[in-house]
Amino acid sequence: MLARAGSSNGEGALGAEPIEKRLTLAEAPAWLDRSIDAYGSRHGISFPYPGSAEDSQTMQIDASALADLEARYFGIDGILPHLLRLGRKALTGEDPFGPLLVHDRESLEIQGNPNLPLVERGKACENVMAPRFDGRKIVRFSNAYQWIRRNLYNEFWEILNKEKQTFSPGVLHQLASLGPEMESMISYMERKAATRRPALAKTLSEIRVRLQGSSEMGVSEMPALLDQPWDVIDGPFRPELQMGEDGSIDTIERTDSNFVDSLTRWFSGDDSRKPYCSLLRSEDDGNHFEPAQEETASFLGFMNDWPRENHGLKDRTILVTGAGPGSIASEIVGNLLSCGSTVVVTTSSFGNARQDYFKDLFQKKAVADARLLLIPFSQGSLQDVDSLLHFLVEEDLIPDAIIPFAAIGDESDLASVGADSAAGLRVHLIGVQALIGRLANHYRDRYLKHRFRVLLPLSPNHGTFGRDGLYAEAKLALEAMLRKWHSEQDEWGAYCQLIGCRIGWVRGTGLMELNDMVAPGLEDSAQIKTFHRSEMALLLCGTLAFEFDSIEPVLADFSGGLGGLRGLRDSVQQVRRKLLQDSKYYRELYDLRNGNEPFGSGKSDDLLSSTLDRFTMPSLEEAMGHATLPVPLESVICIVGYGEVGPGGSSRTRWDLERNADLSLESIVELAWTMGFIEFKNGQWVDRSDGESLSITGIRDRYQKRILEGTGIRVVNPEVCGFDPQKRPVLSEVVLEEDFYVPVSSQEEGREYCNALPDETDLYHDSEKQQWFIRRRAGSTIRMLKSVALERYVAGQIPDGWDPERLGIPRDLVRQVDRVTLFNLVATAEAFLAAGMEPEELYEYLHPSMVGSTVGGGLGGTSRLASVFTDQLLDRKRQNDALQETLINVTAAYAITSYVGSTGPIQTPVAACATGGVSLDMAMNLIRAGKARFVMAGGFDEISGEGMMGFGDMKATAETATMIDRGID
Repeated sequence: MLARAGSSNGEGALGAEPIEKRLTLAEAPAWLDRSIDAYGSRHGISFPYPGSAEDSQTMQIDASALADLEARYFGIDGILPHLLRLGRKALTGEDPFGPLLVHDRESLEIQGNPNLPLVERGKACENVMAPRFDGRKIVRFSNAYQWIRRNLYNEFWEILNKEKQTFSPGVLHQLASLGPEMESMISYMERKAATRRPALAKTLSEIRVRLQGSSEMGVSEMPALLDQPWDVIDGPFRPELQMGEDGSIDTIERTDSNFVDSLTRWFSGDDSRKPYCSLLRSEDDGNHFEPAQEETASFLGFMNDWPRENHGLKDRTILVTGAGPGSIASEIVGNLLSCGSTVVVTTSSFGNARQDYFKDLFQKKAVADARLLLIPFSQGSLQDVDSLLHFLVEEDLIPDAIIPFAAIGDESDLASVGADSAAGLRVHLIGVQALIGRLANHYRDRYLKHRFRVLLPLSPNHGTFGRDGLYAEAKLALEAMLRKWHSEQDEWGAYCQLIGCRIGWVRGTGLMELNDMVAPGLEDSAQIKTFHRSEMALLLCGTLAFEFDSIEPVLADFSGGLGGLRGLRDSVQQVRRKLLQDSKYYRELYDLRNGNEPFGSGKSDDLLSSTLDRFTMPSLEEAMGHATLPVPLESVICIVGYGEVGPGGSSRTRWDLERNADLSLESIVELAWTMGFIEFKNGQWVDRSDGESLSITGIRDRYQKRILEGTGIRVVNPEVCGFDPQKRPVLSEVVLEEDFYVPVSSQEEGREYCNALPDETDLYHDSEKQQWFIRRRAGSTIRMLKSVALERYVAGQIPDGWDPERLGIPRDLVRQVDRVTLFNLVATAEAFLAAGMEPEELYEYLHPSMVGSTVGGGLGGTSRLASVFTDQLLDRKRQNDALQETLINVTAAYAITSYVGSTGPIQTPVAACATGGVSLDMAMNLIRAGKARFVMAGGFDEISGEGMMGFGDMKATAETATMIDRGID
């Protein structure tokens, strides 16, 4: 190597190192190490050896950098997997991302209720165990002052107009709770009644004088001073049956003598002489209960006065469950509100209907200091029990009493006991015990000295009825609590007082309404007493207010003798069979007398004529003399006709909905035709879908539900409004992670793309295929379409199926103009129709120049307005006159030029929601100024996605989901 000339390895750094001897293969590495070290020492360089500490420190690799490198080449988006996916797609045509595809949003949601235990259960059991408590849905009713004023004012005008004779005791009771602050209102009524009803004025004067001192008198004394003793109930009641000529059976309630006296009547022929209600006490820790005659007599004496006194319940907080419409508990709630209590009512059926029911109850019954809270709650859910009591404690509303009357029906027998049978036990037993035990814990933790009362809902039905599921078993188990109160005194018994209320046959409730018709016959044959729900509620409220002799559990037997009756099921069946036999006899006799014609049959022609609006001129009564007006008749401006297109349909059908919250037969027929359900063919109404002939009453039965669902304020229907608020299109920017190629039709189109984003777009041409395409470079952005949901998706819309062509508007005009123009045309024609004339008749009396218009709008044609701004942007075909259709004055002009044909003054107000009112004012000014004698006035607008979004951004409308979460349907 040393002898070779030129550049070679021999001239390297180690070429001049001497070789000591011929080296073996094993000795060579050591010589190389020595030579390298010698070279390094000459040049001041240190060479680390593999495996040394210095080498390990120098050769460390960044873990994150290594992970990034691996991901770049081998990760899911790496080079190698990307090439494999492209190859798979090219060879097999399969989507390589198929396994990752999310098919629908439901696949991401947790199915079932995670709060429920994983045990065998039926649907009914799962339903009662499901938590319903939601603090956002709690509804509070307070400030009864305003409702008392309204009730008094309504009754005053009814008496003034001779629709009523005198003020009701209930209103006077409410009035007495207010006192002197009502003096100014009563003085006003006094002046109003002075000339028309002097007797009423005198009564009001007496009320006013007595109210001035009512703050010292108290709630109970005020009605008595007016000789209008107020009672919680209008009874007592006595059930009677009425058998109609056609065999129909009606149960009516007759008023009887004093209610409390009726409870003390003895059973005929019964040696034990038990009263219809009595209090029982136990001397052996709840094992046996015996009548406490002195305490019973004291209680009955108390009940004689208490309904008029109402002492003992004012300012108390009472928790009531199971207070549905028509229940005993709802009657109790009304009584408590009349006493000034704070009532916490729970309901498992939370919604608008239940809220409206209790709002009405509060307005009718509540006195000045009363409050009512309505809370969603399931008594079968232990989670709800904890949530409810925690809320009440946090709100400083710890109950002074509990009335746990929630109940569910069950018609199963012992042989059919199944998973659903446990639902009754959860509600009737476990939920009751949990409420008492949890509340006792709160009392103990807060060292409260007084005891809360519990009305245990017991029953004399210990299996005597049968076919009631585990109802009897649950009631028997509740009676065990009267003994556990002693044995578990330290745990919970020391904090409560139990009143076991053995409730008898109560008429008019959800659980017993099917047996109401049997009650009169059973009272006569078995010598028992059945109670009206108002009577039972009065007794139960009395047990809340009565001061018992002892804090130990008391058994209040309000069974009316039902518990001592043997063979109850046979007695009930015997009475029922007799009723059905009598009903069948009278029905057959009635059919024979009437030639087997259906009851109430009438001719369809007569019914049909009642559904047609004649729009005739009003009949004029015979002139009785000239009326005197403070203004000359020439200056009086009259509204002669009106029309509309809105959520309620026409002005006629909308008025029906607003007046009665229901639809008349005429409105049903009109809306069924408007919505495209029916049509008139060959002199009769037929179903448009199948051509079936329909009677007038059949139209109501078949379509009323669909009509109510498809009209009014409701969830937006995309077919009606032209947009879906749950799927609003949004073009959102996305960043390209790799080059993106798109074919284009020509070089010109390709250059248009390049001109938009020249730094991010390249134009390519494939000369072999004669095809142009563009490339968007990686890192550039494109816009992709996605759909988002608006937070507001409930609105007032025109009825489903509304079709302007059905109303006579030509198809070419329908396709040309904006929808709001069609609304205005139809409403204008309807207004002329309601006025009893057509525009041509108007010009027999007025010159066209004296007929004007002040019809205006808020936004104009919103659908055409959206087209003007988006059609070019989205590269859609554009309508030539789209801009014209957006102008508000053009919408009004269509009605003038196409229908009315006037040439008078035109003014087009734009005042948002006030447009209609401003239009009327402008019309009046035109007439007074002499510029017109006849003016069309009003306003128009329509719903749009942009409008819903804009009003939502301004927070001018409520979020639909929030309203639903709060229980507002």
